[in-house]
Amino acid sequence: FEFVDRRYGPTKAQEMVEFYSGNIGFVPRLHNMPWSATGKTMDVLWDEFLADLDEQVAARAAPIERMPEVAGRRVLGPVFDIASLVAMPDGSVLAVVDDGLHAPGIERFRRDGKGGATRERVATVLSGARLEADADGGVLVTQPDICRSYYLAYDVYRLQGSSLKQLTNCAHLRRAVKVPAQGATAGGATGELVAIQVLEGRTRIVRLAAESREDPKVLHAPAEGTDVVDIALAPDGRTLHAVLRREGDWRIVEF
Repeated sequence: FEFVDRRYGPTKAQEMVEFYSGNIGFVPRLHNMPWSATGKTMDVLWDEFLADLDEQVAARAAPIERMPEVAGRRVLGPVFDIASLVAMPDGSVLAVVDDGLHAPGIERFRRDGKGGATRERVATVLSGARLEADADGGVLVTQPDICRSYYLAYDVYRLQGSSLKQLTNCAHLRRAVKVPAQGATAGGATGELVAIQVLEGRTRIVRLAAESREDPKVLHAPAEGTDVVDIALAPDGRTLHAVLRREGDWRIVEF
């Protein structure tokens, strides 16, 4: 609507809405909705809108690209959103990249030996995805998905090549990290996770086996009004640090 008002006049978006609202008794006619206000059908107007977005991004990027970089080397950007980033043992970097037009994806960046970097799309993810990488090169993806056909819940997936393997189902996990083999419980040497679980508006730290139907074991359930914000697991899996928040009070707690 901002584009329509800027390109065709300050009253044109309102005219489009009023024309669309007048389609009582008919299937909503999106294709010809902008005709009376702009003289163009929706497909033509949409192409103009995308071209306008490109022009805006280019205009905003130009001064950034001209600015000398005194530290660091740009690998990617500017783009719409980069939600998460992890460094891999092989020297590459994985990131969740969203260009604002297509589905977000996990992309891999490697140095090309010429001062730049190669860019490879690895897998498609959902908006809000977050990455975790371990020392062995394994990657966990926490992202929202449809649970029981009617609401969103965050679950954990393992990145396998160019696909994702779901490890939990309707688990309501805000974040999950893999438990190293040396820190795993007896009989659980592979696939164990420590995670922040959100149930009925309250957070708690849990331990669970991936691809298991067993209920997670609660490691810490803070008092009502206290929220678990983030967790960090030591490489040996024996020490866990958590960021807790209660009203304006933030603290780091060691387990």
